[in-house]
Formats: sequence, C-alpha cells, structure tokens
Amino acid sequence: MIFSWQDAKEARQAVGLTRDISLTGAFVFTASPPPLEVNVHLKAFLPPVLGAIQTLRIYGQGLVIRVEPV
Repeated sequence: MIFSWQDAKEARQAVGLTRDISLTGAFVFTASPPPLEVNVHLKAFLPPVLGAIQTLRIYGQGLVIRVEPV
C-alpha cells in the first residue's frame, strides 16, 4: 500500500502493508506513520484472484484516527 498526505511543509509519501482493509477503514503497518487526524490518499494493490491476470488496485482517501507504537 502506498499512502500520501500533506504536512505543514510539504507533501509526504510512505509505503506499508495492510493486515485488513474494508469499506470503513484499513490497518496499515508502516515505519513512517502519518500524524493523527490528517487526511491521507491510499493506493492498495491486491494480488489477482479467481484466475484474473491483473492486480486489483484500490484507490481511496481517509482520515488517520489511530497510530499505535511499534
């Protein structure tokens, strides 16, 4: 998963792995978490399913509501 956000100085981008994703949110493991209450844009790439050839791409946006320490 690739996600991006805007901080006070510049646009930021980071990469992470998700343990789950749904219509109401996603839990992302990353070394570079965005701050709480910031809007993020997400790009998730899921492996092909049911014999499909292409990777499934999901695009969305959301609000960071929780950041857990490592």
